[in-house]
Amino acid sequence: GPRVADVHCLLAVTPAGLTVRSWHPDDTLVNGVPTAAAVLADGDELRVGPCAFGVVWHPDPLPLEPADGPPVVELAAARPDPDEAVELVPV
Repeated sequence: GPRVADVHCLLAVTPAGLTVRSWHPDDTLVNGVPTAAAVLADGDELRVGPCAFGVVWHPDPLPLEPADGPPVVELAAARPDPDEAVELVPV
């Protein structure tokens, strides 16, 4: 089955948006498609091995403390509005 390697993939916020670069493209899927590199958009699903995350763009900055619920990964967005943020949420 799918697995997660010690160094599996890299997420980076770039002028193009949130990007993923994978060293294990067979176990890294964007919207169900194996990928070595992609720009992620709002609503995309990123699967890293058996773990699935939804990509959510926020027009306003996220609070420093997540609300009750599953943990989130927060990244500052280098998009046209530098106050936007992106959130990866387990799906």
